Amino acid sequence: MRRLFLPLIVLVSGCTTTVNAVVTPGSAAAPAAAASPKASAKPAAASLPEAGSEVDLAFWQAHHPAVVKGQTWTYQTAMAYQSRPGDETPYEQVLELTEIAGAKLKFLATDKADGGARTSTLNGEVGPLVPPPTKAWTYYGTEDVTVPAGSFKGALKLVAADMLVGGVAQLGGTIWLVPDTGIVKFVTNGDYHQRQELKAVTKP
Repeated sequence: MRRLFLPLIVLVSGCTTTVNAVVTPGSAAAPAAAASPKASAKPAAASLPEAGSEVDLAFWQAHHPAVVKGQTWTYQTAMAYQSRPGDETPYEQVLELTEIAGAKLKFLATDKADGGARTSTLNGEVGPLVPPPTKAWTYYGTEDVTVPAGSFKGALKLVAADMLVGGVAQLGGTIWLVPDTGIVKFVTNGDYHQRQELKAVTKP
C-alpha cells in the first residue's frame, strides 16, 4: 500500500515548527477515503537506536502514533524566568487537527489564559510539539514519566541543544515521547523556561 508523508502543525515556545505524519490513501474499494483523508496510517513498529544516537525525521515518523482529523491534544503549559516556580504563568493549550489536505495538515491552536483565549492556525508534519526536521535530537533511552494525563512507562527520552536555523533561534530541551500516545512532556532550555505536559487526547 502506498503511503504519503504529510506535514502537521506544532506550537513550541510560541513558534511554529514543522514535523511529519504518515497518511495512507484509500484503496480502489474505498475511494471516498482517498478523496478526503481523515486519518494518518499507524506507522509500522520500529526498533530503537542505541542510547546517545542522534535521530532523524524517520525516527519521529516511526515512533509517533497516527493522527486523526478532529483529534485534539490538551497540554498544561507553564512558563517561568530561570525556572523559578513563583514566576510560572500556567495556562492550557488545545491543539486540534482541523484538516488533512494533500501534503499538508492544519492545526488550530487555542491558548486559554487570563480568562480569555487566543487562537492561531499552524502547519506542521508528524504531530503536536514534534520538532522541525532541521533540529538535531539525541535519543537517551527510556524513562517513566507522570503528567496530568497519567503515568507512562518506557517513554522515549530525547534531548536537543539550542541552535540557530536560518538565523532564527530555536530552543532545545527535553521531550518524552510515548509511541501509542505522542509527546507527553516537553521542557525547553534557557532562562525563559517552558514546560508542557499532556492532559488529554480526544479523538472524534
